[in-house]
Amino acid sequence: MLGGRRRHGLSAMGRRGISLVEALVVVGVLLILAGLLLPALGRVRATVRRVRCAANLRELAVATIQYHNAMGCMPPVNLRWWRWLRPGLSDVVIQRDFSPQSHVLPWLGEAALYNAINFELDHFTSVRHLEDTYALRANLTVLRARVEGFVCPADGEAQVGPCLSYRGNTGLLDWVFTRRGWPDSGRGMFRSPPITLGEVPDGLSLTAMYAERLVGPRQRGARVPGGSVTMRALVRVSPRGDVPRRADDWLVVCAAVTRVAGRAAPDWLAGRYWLPSSGRFALYNHALVPNAEIYDCYRASGWGVFSARSAHAGGVINVAFGDAHVSPISGSIDLSVWRALGTRDGGELVSGEW
Repeated sequence: MLGGRRRHGLSAMGRRGISLVEALVVVGVLLILAGLLLPALGRVRATVRRVRCAANLRELAVATIQYHNAMGCMPPVNLRWWRWLRPGLSDVVIQRDFSPQSHVLPWLGEAALYNAINFELDHFTSVRHLEDTYALRANLTVLRARVEGFVCPADGEAQVGPCLSYRGNTGLLDWVFTRRGWPDSGRGMFRSPPITLGEVPDGLSLTAMYAERLVGPRQRGARVPGGSVTMRALVRVSPRGDVPRRADDWLVVCAAVTRVAGRAAPDWLAGRYWLPSSGRFALYNHALVPNAEIYDCYRASGWGVFSARSAHAGGVINVAFGDAHVSPISGSIDLSVWRALGTRDGGELVSGEW
């Protein structure tokens, strides 16, 4: 009897399962843990992406300094006036709008890709049909090549194709130093003709070289809160279609465009290729603060406002300076400080937290 009772007791214990209350408690604990861990994991991933993005920027800045040391000047925004940078180029005066980033490829471990570029070809005559122009028939393979070091991991739109997340600083407006009546032009690290690092009286550590700018959407015509508008929209706010000549004038016009544009459709070509130059592809300026609520606005030819923008949490944007150090900059930075960091020759005193 006693042995039978023991067997009966063991059998009963073996059949005992988990009650509904116990199961609900376990599920609740797991949900609480997931609620605590998933946001933390998301923050860790975001931090990793931002750190990788900053590392890419620093490598690009170091490569640019190495280019300068080898060639005696900063990478040009085009080769129209500086044919001596490429011995053997013809004397035909054409734009040759190849990006500054394309010139530093050998110092990024991409010498083969650099050697495949035909710098003899004319500028990119049709950005709307970029792959169909004469300039690209010989450079089509290069145009479509992806360089991972040019892409910020946090920019979701840049994860497919030959995109460029890191733009060269042209100052307050565009890159043409000799343009008359445009006092804010040609004051950045990249201009035409190119400068030397000795022509930065404000100091290399206080002058931006590269910053992030979001790549345009793959879906053409996608409408989002924010974005960019071409000068066609200016007809609605400036019947004469006047072209502003100072950064402050552009700010007023872009603010007016923002008021009438509603949910703007960003430039779908923005940063989609790294080979061409211009503000649509390879350059940016400091007319507006990073991640500005005011839309970028510009002429289709590439003059205007091209702001630094990123997808990092909190509106933080990575900026590589002239000495190759990289700093995170808050989107709440004062416009005057941001503009001081964007000009190489303003003589401004910049101190404190950015």
